[in-house]
This record gives sequence, structure tokens and C-alpha cells, in this order.
Amino acid sequence: MQQDECKGGYVLITPAYNEEAYLEKTIQSVIAQRLLPRKWVIVSDGSTDGTDEIVIKYANKYRFIEFIRNENKLKPKYGIASRKVAAIQVGFKHLDGITYEYYGNLDADISCAEDFYSTLIEKFKNNPKLGLGGSFVYNTYENKIYPYFDNPRGVGGPIQFFRRQCWEDIGGYYPGAYEDSIAVVMARMKGWEVQSFSDIRAYHHKCAGLPGRGQVHAKFHVGRMEHMMGDHILYEVARCAGDISKKPIVIGSLLRLLGYSWSALKGNAIQTPADVVKYMRNDQLQRLKNILRLTSKKMK
Repeated sequence: MQQDECKGGYVLITPAYNEEAYLEKTIQSVIAQRLLPRKWVIVSDGSTDGTDEIVIKYANKYRFIEFIRNENKLKPKYGIASRKVAAIQVGFKHLDGITYEYYGNLDADISCAEDFYSTLIEKFKNNPKLGLGGSFVYNTYENKIYPYFDNPRGVGGPIQFFRRQCWEDIGGYYPGAYEDSIAVVMARMKGWEVQSFSDIRAYHHKCAGLPGRGQVHAKFHVGRMEHMMGDHILYEVARCAGDISKKPIVIGSLLRLLGYSWSALKGNAIQTPADVVKYMRNDQLQRLKNILRLTSKKMK
């Protein structure tokens, strides 16, 4: 392993709350990287388990790791998303004086291969328009692997990696709904390309919604959050229809659509800025039109 030699280098921030079961896997993945980050700030967001002790142990051994204890006593406006964003903002305060070209969010339940960041940085070097990049992410459960984020047009929140200029252009994470999905839309609004690469993998170890882990609640929650993010109703219907064969078959799509509908009928406020919602919905409708055109051509 060696310190990052790319121009400006890269930095990582990891917000962590009670992650003692998974955090050590994440830390071992990073310290094994062929190119190490210039700095890695791990922010314990009021953890009550052994998270702090694990980070302190490694921070005492590796100079590029910094442990921060954050006590966020304010009730977050948008739940988990705003707590995560607040912790990341705390982490950025400890990057003063560090030169870097790339910033990566890394969740505390992720592991990856030793060439993960070196390969990802090469993707950025080869495409100056790439502002937000990442890998496909897979859930691990009972020695089996399940797709988690495998959409090349987006980048999963657990491993989002930004060109610094892109991060600054979007103003960082917006603390509402799915902050990671909002970042994807905002990056495109600012003219940057966004892509996940299928030839790079990351593994997610805390897997909600897998067998025995509350699939009913997970699907309903996803639909509810997609409404509060501002997804267009027609796009939501099409997306649920397209996923109808995914487990749990039929039921999962219905629950997702039910969660969206319930949130809309309840009058939950859309948490995404209006200009981002407008851009996102126009893009979603255009994608639906393109799909209909292709379908129509195939039927002729």
C-alpha cells in the first residue's frame, strides 16, 4: 500500500452510528488499498456500542485516519438523511489544509477490493466530464450475494465518489429524502456525468430487506421516500411495474407503490428543492417516452 500519488489525492469521510459489527471490515478494506487516501475522517454520530473504540484503535496506528466524536442533539428535520449529512459536514471541518481532487463518502458497513479506489480514480482520469462515480454494490447475506445498486446511470450512496469540483458545484449533500439520489440529479443538472462501473464491486454487509430482514417494511419505506424525494407518479408506476418479477414477486412492487401513494395521500412534503424536482421529473418523463418509442418500434 502507498499514499495516493494522483494529482491532489483523495479523501474519505465515514459517518458511523453503532457499526461495531461491520466497521472493522470497512477499515481493513481501506488500509489495504493500493492507493491510500490523504485523509480519512470517521465520524461517530453518538454511537453507544463499541464503534468509537474500534476507530480509536486504528487511528492510533494509522496517521491518515482521524476519529471524531459527534454529539448531534438537534432533532433532524429529515430523519436519517439529515443526521448523515450533518456528520459528513463535521468531517469536512477536519479536512482543512488537506489537498485533494476527489472526495468519497464511504458507509461504515462496506468492504471492497484493494484496487477499488485506484481503479475508480483511473475512470475519472479517463473521463474529465465524470463528476460522480462509483461501483456496483452487492448485499451479502448468509454467504450469498444479492444486487443492491446495479444501475450504471446512478451511484449508490454507500460509496459515492466525487470529483471535488462537482461536489462544490452541487453544494454538497442536501439533507433531505435520499441525499445520495438528490446528489446524482444535482450533478447532472450542473453538467457532470454520473456513472457506476460494473467492473468494480463493493459489498454491503448490513442488509435491510433481505430474507428475514423486514422486506415488507423496506419496500413500503422505499416508495414513501421516493414520493418525498419528488419522483413523478408515472415514473413510479413504470418502475414498480418493471420490478414486478423481483423478489418478493408482485408483492414488493405493490408495497412500493402503496408506500408512494400513502405518502402522497397523507400530504407529506417533498423534501427536494423545487428546481431539482423539476429537472428530475422532466428527465424521468423523457426516459419513459424513449422507452415507449423503442417498444413501439419493436412491435411494428
